[in-house]
Amino acid sequence: MNRAERNTIVGPVKANHAAYLAENNVASSPHADGLRRRFANFARKFQAFTRKSEGSQNALKQVANLARLLFGLQEDIRRFGLPAYSFDSEKRIINRSIIAGLDTRLTSRYDGFGAPRGPTSFGEALLHCYLDLFITFTVMQTPKEIGAKPSYLINPRTGNAGELELDVTFEDFRLAFEFQGYPSHYSDPRTQAKDAFKLAELPAHSRILIPVNVSQLNSVILESLIANSIKDLVGVHEVVAYGDSSRFTPATASPQQLLQFSKTVQRLYLAETIFRTALSWVDGKASTYLAAPINAGTVSATTAAPRRITVNQDLDLATIYANLRYVTEARRRNLKKNYRSASSPSWIDRAWTVEFDSRPV
Repeated sequence: MNRAERNTIVGPVKANHAAYLAENNVASSPHADGLRRRFANFARKFQAFTRKSEGSQNALKQVANLARLLFGLQEDIRRFGLPAYSFDSEKRIINRSIIAGLDTRLTSRYDGFGAPRGPTSFGEALLHCYLDLFITFTVMQTPKEIGAKPSYLINPRTGNAGELELDVTFEDFRLAFEFQGYPSHYSDPRTQAKDAFKLAELPAHSRILIPVNVSQLNSVILESLIANSIKDLVGVHEVVAYGDSSRFTPATASPQQLLQFSKTVQRLYLAETIFRTALSWVDGKASTYLAAPINAGTVSATTAAPRRITVNQDLDLATIYANLRYVTEARRRNLKKNYRSASSPSWIDRAWTVEFDSRPV
């Protein structure tokens, strides 16, 4: 983006910020000074972002911080009961750069962007695009590993570690994803046995595997799939469905697992509200791919991939996000209970680390 184009973007953005902060309801708010500082901080970083080449690695490295600042402002403005501010211009520029970067990654099928053995399949590359939007671009310096072979997975057929592969892992979130393409995942008994084993085994290691196939390559479907899969694993369906923290059974999940669930849902909601334009762009690519002759009538394109738990009704992402406070209540209650009963100083240190990490989620 050249200097003249930057000026036509940054100038009006700053002017709109100033006009909003000068509104009576905002200027007279007890939060006015804090908002001015936060708007100014965001504006500085946004201006620096516009100096980067669209879609470049340097530009995309700044997206997570910009998104965090923007989302925080957006949520606090709502929480304070102040007039809404859309940030439409800022979102448009951020999404434009993201789309340019994702287009490069998708064209190369992530060869050179973490794929360990060259290009992945186009379907798997689309999944990577979604996961970059949901997690990589929402959390600064989040490790993402493609083609991981974790030592905790012991191949039941050979008894060896380091043989079973997970397509994508986010170890900080204890999340793994597998893209189940046709035909191997639906016609090869050995591959199917490995898929079933990994799906059942990961929860034993405090992790969750989320299989995805062609039929689920859609942003709304994936948001729901990820949020509900973790919701069911950590046992908070009734907590978020009924808005009642007392419905949580402490033995179901640790405070750390509940915190990770809340953080993941927050990131998904952030992506939905900030990156909707980029998500829709990927949806268009995925829709074209789904309609391609190679996928016509296949199980992968017509039936959802298997899930670990299916007994609960799926809730929409907005409902889960709105009721995260009840998960936080359950987590803190469980944390305090464990703290009172703990006798090990090292356990106490870990407990307070979890609590400190929750501010903010």
